[in-house]
Amino acid sequence: MMSQEPPPPDKRRGPAVRQTAARFAQRLEPTVVGKVWSRLLEVEFVDRSVALAAKAFVSFLPLLVLVAAMFPDDVRGGIVSVFADRFGISGGAFDMVRQAFADPSQTKSASGLVGALITLAFAVSFTTALQRVFLRAWRRPPGGGAKNKGRGAMWLGGERKEFKPGTLIVIPKGTAHGGTLVTSGPVKALAIKIPPQARDDVKFVD
Repeated sequence: MMSQEPPPPDKRRGPAVRQTAARFAQRLEPTVVGKVWSRLLEVEFVDRSVALAAKAFVSFLPLLVLVAAMFPDDVRGGIVSVFADRFGISGGAFDMVRQAFADPSQTKSASGLVGALITLAFAVSFTTALQRVFLRAWRRPPGGGAKNKGRGAMWLGGERKEFKPGTLIVIPKGTAHGGTLVTSGPVKALAIKIPPQARDDVKFVD
């Protein structure tokens, strides 16, 4: 009579480990950490982050080189220095970046009208991908339907600025702004402050 050998220890522990993990996930789900993790999985944060990083790289750097070719040498040098400091570029990589910004005439002749249009198209594709991430994060209907068409206006200095989905408004330092007027749909705004604004750095004007 042949006796059946017991399964290996790893196979016996497998179901127990899965059951323990399932019970832990059920307990974690109603907590704040569980809800945040569920939302991150819902928006596919890893895939979206990698896709946005790739689009930013292939669109931002060529656009920066193209725009820098229109400025004087001292401005291009400042752009290279800031770019290297922000991204921690040094050594051979820094020499390659500096060479890309070195000759504006060569950049203009090599890019041409078609190259400039392709660069702009890549830049627009990045903003479109970013918009899809925000729509998914806020659980808005995809495709930019009527429910997403928030519109309105705000005061920037002494000028009225109209805004709609995708509008970028640059507020210079020290410029009075506010008085947002929403004319249609829900409106959500993303404020990017460079450098970061201190909490007490707010002045109210009449």
